[in-house]
Amino acid sequence: MKTSELLKLAKTCLWTGKSGCGLNTSQYLCHAIEHANRYQPHKDKLRLLKVYRKIQRCLGGEGTVEIWLRARYPDVTTLQIQKVRHRWLDGLIKLYAAKGD
Repeated sequence: MKTSELLKLAKTCLWTGKSGCGLNTSQYLCHAIEHANRYQPHKDKLRLLKVYRKIQRCLGGEGTVEIWLRARYPDVTTLQIQKVRHRWLDGLIKLYAAKGD
């Protein structure tokens, strides 16, 4: 499975912010990606690590999207954070799809 396909699947596992998080969704970006990978016939830990490293580089050591955002925008809401996570995941999907991965 290509990275872009895994990330598209992860998008379905990422909480929308409209209802409570269920068993098949996560509020957090990396957890949603890991959840999507967990149910693949051929789990690819190396691919996960590459995506996680990409995310961590973008966060600049802040740890999570929420920590990164709150450091810059202290009044940001949970729903706004979730929207950023979805937009970021959309950007990652486009990035990897453009590379053919």
